[in-house]
Amino acid sequence: MAPFHIVIAAFCCGFGVQLALAAHGTSHVVVRQIKRNFDRSEVSLNVGEIIRFTNEDEFLHQIYVESKDFSFDSDEKGPGEELDVEFPVPGHFTVRCGIHPRMGLDVSVEK
Repeated sequence: MAPFHIVIAAFCCGFGVQLALAAHGTSHVVVRQIKRNFDRSEVSLNVGEIIRFTNEDEFLHQIYVESKDFSFDSDEKGPGEELDVEFPVPGHFTVRCGIHPRMGLDVSVEK
């Protein structure tokens, strides 16, 4: 079966995001949201890499980044939901949760 067909089949079975990322060569780092915090305080990436935020909490979370070089603002994500955020430019960014202001994740993105 050709790789394209594998990706299409995977989408039908619920594995689309993981296989689509692998098929396109995009790597990602998983950051869990748990107990109203991120599971780490910092992450280092290369340009174009993705952070997959997984809400393993019992609360809603809302992810945002505000900087002159890169901004992102998500919808609220409920328990069990995932969110992929690609960092397309180099720099240092702070990811926050609009619902839980004490949550912070420092992201360093290199070329």
